[in-house]
Amino acid sequence: MRVGIVNDLPVALQALGDIVRSRGWSVAWTASDGLEAVGLARSAPPDIILMDLVMPVMDGAEACRRISEFSDTPIIAVTASIEGNSRLVYEAFSCGAADAVKLPSPGDKVRAGKLLGKMDRLCAARRNARSERAFDLPEAPSAGCRACPMLAIGASTGGPQAVMELLSGLGGGFPAATLVVQHMNPEFLDGFAAWLAKSCKIQVRLAGHGERPVAGAAYIAPADRDIEVDANGLFRLSDPHVSAIHTPSIDGLFFSLAKNWKYSEKGPGRGANLGVILTGMGSDGAEGLLGLKNAGWTTVAQGRASCAVYGMPKAAAEIGACSAVMELDGLCGFVKKFFG
Repeated sequence: MRVGIVNDLPVALQALGDIVRSRGWSVAWTASDGLEAVGLARSAPPDIILMDLVMPVMDGAEACRRISEFSDTPIIAVTASIEGNSRLVYEAFSCGAADAVKLPSPGDKVRAGKLLGKMDRLCAARRNARSERAFDLPEAPSAGCRACPMLAIGASTGGPQAVMELLSGLGGGFPAATLVVQHMNPEFLDGFAAWLAKSCKIQVRLAGHGERPVAGAAYIAPADRDIEVDANGLFRLSDPHVSAIHTPSIDGLFFSLAKNWKYSEKGPGRGANLGVILTGMGSDGAEGLLGLKNAGWTTVAQGRASCAVYGMPKAAAEIGACSAVMELDGLCGFVKKFFG
């Protein structure tokens, strides 16, 4: 694996380089600011980039945004303080960073191992165009539940900002229940949910096992469990499948909704429920979105121009899973009109 390392401190460049080489990987290049990193990422693309956030000339979040415009190279934000730089961490997530870690101190084997594990998983996800977990719709769907309209959203790289923009525009009294799967490290999930809650007029909370989704609330899937909706309309949380690349699986949630969520006040085939795929690397959610479409849902994918990474929406569009493709600035208005 070839790794690009971005940091303005020589001691940090040395420490990260030692961690990379300890695994037998190579340092493709180093950069001391974000602007230099953008140029190197374009001229000599590595397999993965370790990106500092606080730097001169150009900070790491802006560098993530610019790199994501022309490359799907996974980026991990590596910062001296997650808590102290929380604004930049979430900005980096929104601009294309796939994960974030605290900079390991020299000799800190625990944090170094954690960083290497994240690098392994992200590169494995990039190599796989399709999720290794297979889901099948039953030939005879269950009777399912009849409760309220449903808005189901899947997002990954660059998703936090897109999810926030979509949910914050819905306003109070939104008549549908909203389920969100955002691929994210568990340690950032509580902060993500709190950030959304402050920005939105609808209620935002983490989904709980056995809970029934209700209209006017948005539920964020736990980051370390798979989530489905059962035939009684209740959340079911479970340990991830051993071969799963992404946890929670967007495909898993979407297929369970296609099977079990049968709200159809507008009449059969009239699209009372809406499935949405937002920006993200890979293809998780594409097959599930097609399952929703085949079950009578209206389905939408985010357009290329507003995506940090046009991976998941592209995969969905390529297999005909989308009823429509639209940019983020028009999506909120569409959602409000759809459920109006």
